[in-house]
Amino acid sequence: MSDKILDRIQKILDRANHPNTPQEERDTALAMADNMMKAHQIEEAALRARNVARGLTEAKRHEVTDEEIEWVDSFDEFMPTHRNVAALLAGLAGVEIVFKSGFGTSTIHAVGYPDAIGYFKMLWTGTYLVFSAQLFPKWNRNASPGENIRAFVEAGYKWDYVWHQARKEGQPFTRVAKGETIEVACPPADNGWMKRQLKKAYDATGEEKPKLNHGVKNYRNSYAEGFYTSLRSRVFDMMEQRRRLEAQAEGGAQLVLAKDVDAVRAYFNKLFPPDRLSYGRPERQGGNHAGAAARGRTAAATADLTGGRGGVAGGARRSIG
Repeated sequence: MSDKILDRIQKILDRANHPNTPQEERDTALAMADNMMKAHQIEEAALRARNVARGLTEAKRHEVTDEEIEWVDSFDEFMPTHRNVAALLAGLAGVEIVFKSGFGTSTIHAVGYPDAIGYFKMLWTGTYLVFSAQLFPKWNRNASPGENIRAFVEAGYKWDYVWHQARKEGQPFTRVAKGETIEVACPPADNGWMKRQLKKAYDATGEEKPKLNHGVKNYRNSYAEGFYTSLRSRVFDMMEQRRRLEAQAEGGAQLVLAKDVDAVRAYFNKLFPPDRLSYGRPERQGGNHAGAAARGRTAAATADLTGGRGGVAGGARRSIG
């Protein structure tokens, strides 16, 4: 990487961070620098290393800090998967975390550089939304009965649950019999109508209705397991690619990155001495529903893991923090 490019990016960043730079110009400069770093696969550490080499002090935002982050409910049915996913994302972001649980509440205590903690929080939020989208559908009053049935059935819910949901939303299922509109009976009394509506929803998109014999818990656990397995593979690939880029980085980036890791670990150990921490074995959701696991893997493939970080390939889309 030529020093001219590094100099140019550094000047853009200096302009963006100058206190007299207007907000609109600052945003434009930061976007320009980010695009250049992506285009030339430059990690921020390469720029920081050049400043260190020139004897410049690092900004406060590069000082290790810690933050207590509100997280999911401690009784969440997917807590094993949430813990495993959070641990993956913490490793990707370069932060150390500790899980804390109370009665019905849970938090994550994160240690790292401010930018890294922010990156971790953003990764978790986006990943959680992708994970939840297919498991916690919302009733769509503008959709057909079949489309709503499909959304809930694909999330693992049974026919009678969907029937009651329709009534709860003020849109009970009805059919015409002998010229009269009557309410569809609650399954299993009459779930043939619901199955036919579901088939129509699949036919409308040119898809074949899959076999849907499954237990709700097994289906949802299988989805969670498929999601985590796929996400883990993506994260490991990204971390390996990052290691290769760091090995090729110029300007002493490797030394700065190594110091970063040591500083975070030292701060973490001071807050949480290893001999006082309890380490539990990672749990898995289990489940053996192949179709649900496939849906989980597909969802994980769409989660955005880049966060605008230069030189790292990623994938596309309860909040944390």
